[in-house]
Amino acid sequence: MALASERACAAHASAGKDGEPDETVLEHARWLYRFLVAAWFPAIGLTALGWILVCIALGSGATAFPWWSLLLTPPVQALPWFALTRLPYPGKPLLDGALFNIINLVWAIAFLLLMASHPVT
Repeated sequence: MALASERACAAHASAGKDGEPDETVLEHARWLYRFLVAAWFPAIGLTALGWILVCIALGSGATAFPWWSLLLTPPVQALPWFALTRLPYPGKPLLDGALFNIINLVWAIAFLLLMASHPVT
């Protein structure tokens, strides 16, 4: 998405005297966006579906983990993390691009620590 935005911005910046952006660069930006939609959105959608299934299993007590471990799952964690992206700070573009990775990392570490106190037999 960032590359497509950068290409579209470059197209508008390279506009000639008539104000028309470079159509080749704009077409490349459109192609990058279509690629993003075809590759990224299904991956995130399937990941979110998996997160929801884990939440259902934890909430119903079908796992060895306590019910409150549901609070450590990515859908619940995502709410405060997404709120952070609304704040202006120097590292904002880095957090925007790595948000799902950070949420998954925190979730994995939390459940590794939970496994130490709630061993699965």
